[in-house]
Amino acid sequence: EIIQGAGLSLEGCLEKSDLVARAALIRGHGAPSNGKDSTAADTSLPPTQQQPDNASDLISFIEARASLDPPDMLAIRHLAELGKIHWMEKGVEKSIPECLALYGWFQLCFFSATDALNALSHLQRAKSMKNAHGLLFWGLVMESVYGDATDIDSKAWTCYHDAAHLGSNTAMFNVAHILAARGDHKQAVGWWKEAMLHGPSLFELHRCYHHGHGCKQDDLEASKYLQQAADEGYGPACATLSEWYS
Repeated sequence: EIIQGAGLSLEGCLEKSDLVARAALIRGHGAPSNGKDSTAADTSLPPTQQQPDNASDLISFIEARASLDPPDMLAIRHLAELGKIHWMEKGVEKSIPECLALYGWFQLCFFSATDALNALSHLQRAKSMKNAHGLLFWGLVMESVYGDATDIDSKAWTCYHDAAHLGSNTAMFNVAHILAARGDHKQAVGWWKEAMLHGPSLFELHRCYHHGHGCKQDDLEASKYLQQAADEGYGPACATLSEWYS
């Protein structure tokens, strides 16, 4: 629940379609800097790993790229995003911002209290490197420590705002939520629209169009966003649709 609240759908990341996209990105990224032409195909991997066609082979392909010497940093980052703790730790050793952020958040949520300072150190490093997840997670920490994030000068708001501009859908949702709490529904609608394919944001757009908050009241648009939120698997949207059709 904590992971999903932070915008990380780890199970969704294990879908084959997602793995294909990640493998394609890594192939397009080319071999790590080792004197080879980065645009050329990497012939150091077995043919089955150069052309993976199922989820198991795709994972093996990405892990093989991460295990090269020197390792492919993009592959390590993708494995960390898939929730692979071992590769998060490897990424922390390499100071990969995404890995610092993810591993720090996992430590904070799931490990013992003695890891808290270490976790906060990782998050602060990721934040200082202007990593979207690092800023988002640091904002969540600041909100939990200082409470109300609706003050424009609050540390949480600053982190959420910066992470939103770096493309974090969850940060965009939080920025919109804070703006709505301040009464600025028009800007809130704009940010929720920026958070593409994000169930909670789509559901909030449904509510805004249904009630005419920050936009012209439009039940057709409201229904469209409700269906999109349900298509993303967002629970409240699915429950609302179920009530409609029951």
